[in-house]
Amino acid sequence: MRGSTFSYTELGRGIPLLALSGSPGDARQTLAAFEPAFVGRTGWRRLHLDLPGQGRTPGPDWIRTYDDVLQAVVEFLDEVVGDQPVAVAGISYGSTLATALRHGHPERVLATLQLSPANDVEPDGLSTPVVREDTGFREALTEDERPFLDLFKVRTRTVLEEIRAWTMPGVASCDVAFLDRLDQGPRFSHVDEPLRSFDGPGLIIVGRQDPGGHHRLVDQLDLMPRTTLAVLDRAGHLAFAEQSRLVDVLVTEWLDRVEEHLEQTRAARL
Repeated sequence: MRGSTFSYTELGRGIPLLALSGSPGDARQTLAAFEPAFVGRTGWRRLHLDLPGQGRTPGPDWIRTYDDVLQAVVEFLDEVVGDQPVAVAGISYGSTLATALRHGHPERVLATLQLSPANDVEPDGLSTPVVREDTGFREALTEDERPFLDLFKVRTRTVLEEIRAWTMPGVASCDVAFLDRLDQGPRFSHVDEPLRSFDGPGLIIVGRQDPGGHHRLVDQLDLMPRTTLAVLDRAGHLAFAEQSRLVDVLVTEWLDRVEEHLEQTRAARL
């Protein structure tokens, strides 16, 4: 893989699922967001990836753009999964990467799950209200957490502890210089191209109070006839922590649909 050494957590056997975190973040975030849906469920091989410059995966010099990140992920799939199509589940930046993979390598993608997809069209976002703020929340924030205050739309101790446990360690360990280099380069090239149709099982989960908004996602549904769009009240960009129980239910139902899709596809070939 051109000198790329990916760190990843592998769980289970069966249908391959590639899990991609937000940025900055690492595999701990996708483990927290998606693994509850696999309690009591077998038949899935989950690959929770530390993306380049995040977690324990270094940011190699040859990766200069987001399209290079995509190429590195494709090479990882070549080496670890082979030519078997994968389900892809991404959070924020990971959702954009999942869309890029689906757009540029449709033969590799069986199904997609996009949780709190980043807004690549209007990156400055919208002004959205805080749903709840408990007394003492702001005072409880550490110096490293304060820059993320505006992302919290449900400001409770429970949500804060979730973010502390599963997102902030990835923030602390990321390669800031490498991620800044990516930010200074061009966007994913697929963002400037017409969205391609996708008829595999899909799920998009977005918080109603997410500054990234949701209207742009509604406009995409005609091209994704098997995709559910769930807009969750009482959630912003941190929906996996702010509406964790509802996210678990939706992810579980998506897994059911992926399994059903595979069964129908196999039956059609007989």
